[in-house]
Amino acid sequence: MDNQLFDEKYSLYSDLIFKLSMTYLGNKSDAQDITQDVFVKLFTTHQTFDTPQHERYWIIRVTINACKNHLSTFWNKNTVGIEAIQDIPIDDVHSDITELLYNLPPKYRIVLYLYYYENYSIEEISNTLKIGKSAVKMRLKRGREKLKLDLEEEMDYVQKGLYSYNR
Repeated sequence: MDNQLFDEKYSLYSDLIFKLSMTYLGNKSDAQDITQDVFVKLFTTHQTFDTPQHERYWIIRVTINACKNHLSTFWNKNTVGIEAIQDIPIDDVHSDITELLYNLPPKYRIVLYLYYYENYSIEEISNTLKIGKSAVKMRLKRGREKLKLDLEEEMDYVQKGLYSYNR
């Protein structure tokens, strides 16, 4: 394997793979493991890609599948993670929303992440996740609704907390 090629692919895709894994798993060490696994797969399968876009879709699909496989293992079904949510390094500016995003079910979380953080279109998400466009739209809608409700609950809590603090 060419070290220069590896360095190029790593700098191009490592953040995407790690953040996508964090979005799916919510655990830094598991996300690092998935990142490593995806790169191993990239360089051992000798997959050929028509375009850089095709390669990016393949990387996302392999990452999601690796996360699903990881979550379906016996160990993960019977344990609870100990890492705190604040270790997620996506975006400090939107940390409250990011935290709420991680509380969503994975099927909403991954679609919202791809749409808002990676700027994928509905069609691109549909092709990448191998689900219909209407399913992507519905997951975006339901995910937004859930985020809105969670954000309103948090705001109510803050307002009540501030109100009792000022008294």
